[in-house]
Amino acid sequence: ASEWTVTILAFIFLGLRLYVRITQRQINLVWSEVWLMLGFSWLLGLVISDTITFQKGAMSEFFDEPNVSIKQIRFASNYLFDAGLYFPKLSMVTIYFQLLPRHNRVLRWALYFTAAFTIVAFLVAIFVDTFWCGVNVPINWSIEPGACASYSSAVVFKLNWSLCFVSEVLLLLLPFPLLQNLRTASRHEFASLNILFALGIITIAVSAGRFATMLVLINDISVYVWATTEFAVSQIIVSSMALRPLLKRIWSSFYSS
Repeated sequence: ASEWTVTILAFIFLGLRLYVRITQRQINLVWSEVWLMLGFSWLLGLVISDTITFQKGAMSEFFDEPNVSIKQIRFASNYLFDAGLYFPKLSMVTIYFQLLPRHNRVLRWALYFTAAFTIVAFLVAIFVDTFWCGVNVPINWSIEPGACASYSSAVVFKLNWSLCFVSEVLLLLLPFPLLQNLRTASRHEFASLNILFALGIITIAVSAGRFATMLVLINDISVYVWATTEFAVSQIIVSSMALRPLLKRIWSSFYSS
């Protein structure tokens, strides 16, 4: 239930963002919405996979699982999560390319580096999850004892988490030099921007919680909840970055009534 709750929240925020984009006609940010819609589709696939896993009573240890279908679902879930986490990050990168000034060369090069790192990490996640056990991908759901499976590899988990975590930190830190130089922004605008970007700390905290849980429990229902929450929170935070016009309209209506 908790996974579906955060997924529904992510859907609501995505819907609000699309509403703002359509009403404000922000055509230049269309790719950021595309990445978010792809992210939500993968998030939905992840939750459906987790629901099936739960219904089959398979949210337990990975090892020596005799059911091929469960192994296939585990492989798909791992794929959807590790790669899907980068869609909201790619949306953030797209937004930054529109927001960060071109005349600030240092900040612009930092953006190029962050974008390149995020794309490479995304591709690494796909490649590792697919080919960690070799080009014979079906071996990941083999029922042979001790057969290789990318979703149960501690090395794959730590590698993907590390790349994702670094990408998250880079995206969080990137806009702060710009925020400090916003001399023309009003007090409320400056505060709202700081709060909005600082929300990225929540994603980092959830990611750290998932990492700690995985180190202790390996595979447990709480791990699935942590993973889905991290994905959904990333979607929600990036979606909320475009909601300022809507919030401003709501506050104006509230004070005028």
